[in-house]
Amino acid sequence: MTHHVKRYLDSIHSTSQLKRIKLSPLTQKPDFGYEYQYQLPNDLIRIISVSTDDYVQETDRLLTNTESIELIFVFYNANEETFDSLFIECLILYLASKVAKPITGSQGAGESFYIQCQDLIKQSKAVQGQEVLSMQFFKDEDYTLTRRYG
Repeated sequence: MTHHVKRYLDSIHSTSQLKRIKLSPLTQKPDFGYEYQYQLPNDLIRIISVSTDDYVQETDRLLTNTESIELIFVFYNANEETFDSLFIECLILYLASKVAKPITGSQGAGESFYIQCQDLIKQSKAVQGQEVLSMQFFKDEDYTLTRRYG
């Protein structure tokens, strides 16, 4: 069941599944190509944003020429008390879509749950888009240009 939850978390990120941290470089440098390497968190599912564009992810490490890194990522959040209500409903529908056929023998039931889940994901992303400025579209330098020329 944990595999399905992690796969679901990878497909949608809710604000209750995001974490931001500053990483410190490891003492051992990469063999070649980059100056610094960072240990990625154990609970990382997917990287959302890194404070540099010049990086590569290799297994559980982040390699870059940047001396300090700020990371925003989707993490495996096992504390269900921090989940928002739309996330919980989506997760229930997603898991129901996975177990519906083995339990009921009906492929249609699973597909119906999955479609309902996708509709709620769209709704959740719309709500989240109204609550939080997009990290991809509004970086600090974009805001400065807008203020200067807008």
